[in-house]
Amino acid sequence: MAAFATHIGGSAEQQDRAAVLALPDGSIMSVVADGHGPHGARVAQWAVNWITTADGLSALLTSDSVAATWAAIDDHIHARLLAHLMATGVSHMTFGKGIYRRGLYGARGPPIRGGTTLSIALVRPDGHVTAAHVGDSDIHVFTEGDTAGQSLMGDHTVTSRAEFDRIRALHPGAQFVMEAAAVGYPKSYDRPVWVAGADGTFELNPLGPFFSTDVRDGWGGYLRAADESEGIAMTRALGDFNLQLLAGVSTVPHYQELPALPPGHGSSERVVVNASDGFWDIVHYAEVAEVIWQPENRMNPAATAAALLELAKAKAIERLGALGDNITVSVIRVLAATEVAVAAPAPEEAVAPPLPQEPGDSLKDPAVWEAAIQRYSSADEDGIPLGHTANNMEKAEGQEKMVRSGAVPGTGFWYFGRNSTQRIIYRSLDGRYWDIVYRRFTEDEPLPGARADLPERLWRIAGVRPWFSSPHGPALP
Repeated sequence: MAAFATHIGGSAEQQDRAAVLALPDGSIMSVVADGHGPHGARVAQWAVNWITTADGLSALLTSDSVAATWAAIDDHIHARLLAHLMATGVSHMTFGKGIYRRGLYGARGPPIRGGTTLSIALVRPDGHVTAAHVGDSDIHVFTEGDTAGQSLMGDHTVTSRAEFDRIRALHPGAQFVMEAAAVGYPKSYDRPVWVAGADGTFELNPLGPFFSTDVRDGWGGYLRAADESEGIAMTRALGDFNLQLLAGVSTVPHYQELPALPPGHGSSERVVVNASDGFWDIVHYAEVAEVIWQPENRMNPAATAAALLELAKAKAIERLGALGDNITVSVIRVLAATEVAVAAPAPEEAVAPPLPQEPGDSLKDPAVWEAAIQRYSSADEDGIPLGHTANNMEKAEGQEKMVRSGAVPGTGFWYFGRNSTQRIIYRSLDGRYWDIVYRRFTEDEPLPGARADLPERLWRIAGVRPWFSSPHGPALP
């Protein structure tokens, strides 16, 4: 179960984007992107859009290389930004991957700026969490009564020694700086984040920051290109193509897994909170825990997300005097029952009947297929795009005229196909996946096995085969 809540805060534009996806194996994915720069909202939206497409979701779940997948998202953003500039008539040019305004006589002008954080959490029914992110949108996990939780975020700030060493090796001229303008001083008072000691080694500036930027006493600061054309408050992000070129901003995410609850742990609720820095900067972990463990919020992610959003808004006014940054908070709650026990035999009627094995089998026994067969009107030429599940069919309303019929509790579906052929991945109650292929028939063709009380059904099963799931859900055929 998952939900998210978002608010513009005191900003002029909402640049946060989020999504939650229910997958066929019962896993849930949460996506949060926090845009920055003039094109930040677009970049964040393009990132989320890529993930929620059939090809994007498939790549994300099945790729052997996390870095390659995130590079593909970045390439998609690059292509979309160029297309947007063309469509809006903005004169521009590229240099490497950098995108710039075209100046007089074709000279390279200032960079066209826009980037985003991206944080993705995948939570299995047993509570196993896989997390990957670039930027400062934290993924934090709380387990049954925990008041501190565990962060699955890597350090992508300018105070990270590892990031400083990485970038300095690639771009010695890149600047790690705390800007004096934030406290009303001229630029000449800018303070370096890192300073060289007498032995030539770099350490964090002993003067510290001008002020704390969050409730955990973060320093703040910016990574700037050597030519000072722009800077951002993180070392890894998507987009920001000029800073990728000149300051070593990386698209390679931090990747981390949190194992499922161990056997014998009992039935425990695990809560995964994926949120933008507009949320985490203003609330303490203990304050978050107090909200998520309130009785009215247990196993209710929508109520939890709404309550956490209100908490952040109240704390912003209390601690800053006004609403500040955009706030987005996504919540996944799972109840992982891991107690080792001998289960009583399931009653015979609770097990799905055997599925037909031979291609060409039709609706001989409607009871077998009532949970899996979907009724389509003859006007549904485009079918159902991959990624829509039985739990979020409302997303397809107005596009497909599909009606679920008699879904058996515990089943799940994954739809894809175009025009005259459709396929449904059906999970039976015994946990097996079945690849069910349909072909559209015209009204003049015979419909073997069609029921007289369902004259609108124009689909017939063309084949059935087992389709086994990977650790992260069904693999694409």
